[in-house]
Amino acid sequence: MATELSTIRGRVLGLLAVLMFLAGSFTAMDAVRAWMAVVGAVPFDDWPGPLVQASAVLRMVRSVLCLVLVLQVVPAVRLRPRDDHLLTAAMVLAVVGDAFLIFREGHPRWVFLLGVGAFLLCHGVLVVRHLAGLPDDLERPGVVGRLALVGVGVTALSTAVVAGSWSVLVPEVDLPYMAILSVSLWAALGVAVRADDRDFPRVNRGLIAGGLALFYLCDVALGVHARWSAAVGPIPAVVGLGLVPDLTYSWALGALALSGLRWDRWMGEAVAPSGSGERSQP
Repeated sequence: MATELSTIRGRVLGLLAVLMFLAGSFTAMDAVRAWMAVVGAVPFDDWPGPLVQASAVLRMVRSVLCLVLVLQVVPAVRLRPRDDHLLTAAMVLAVVGDAFLIFREGHPRWVFLLGVGAFLLCHGVLVVRHLAGLPDDLERPGVVGRLALVGVGVTALSTAVVAGSWSVLVPEVDLPYMAILSVSLWAALGVAVRADDRDFPRVNRGLIAGGLALFYLCDVALGVHARWSAAVGPIPAVVGLGLVPDLTYSWALGALALSGLRWDRWMGEAVAPSGSGERSQP
């Protein structure tokens, strides 16, 4: 067991190191491109094709490695089998969505719609995962009120985003996605305010809430950037907004991938026998 844990730790830490390097590399490349456009040296759309493709490839490799990171959650260190299956399915859908969206240039519109559809399903799976144990939690004092407060906050935030970007939105695509993204954020933040260690231990609750908050920020910035760029062109403010996904998405995927680990076991601490203190899950 100790040898297996040591091997898992080595693989996880190695993957995180590679992910940090990749994220830093393509973020630096995209930041230089944005800065050159802002100062007027090279128009944003005239950036050399090989450099644009290199950034795209690095981002795609990043996403695949986040899936590999989830696959390191072997039975010895996972929360529950069902949780592991849902998290893996969500990450697979995220990788599929990225494949369609990162390389969508020059392809028909249905390629973009397939990417959006994959992320809709991804957030749907994450909502199911993050609502684990909700019926029991609702019986505890104060939980309903905290969930309602989080819901009001998320609704207000999303409404402000939609209202501020309404003139450039494509309602039939953007509104359904914004709705499921908002529900996904509510469910994840709800884990932090209502779940206990039988559902998700403290570290996992923090990773879930933080990961989805970054996911939300990434998707909102990406969508607003794309819509405003299409409407008014690559003005400096819009170009700068396009860097937000580079600064958030890698860490969103990484945090969610790590949220499936039983951190007490991963750290080699003594734990109760399997099933002790956990709610039964289908």
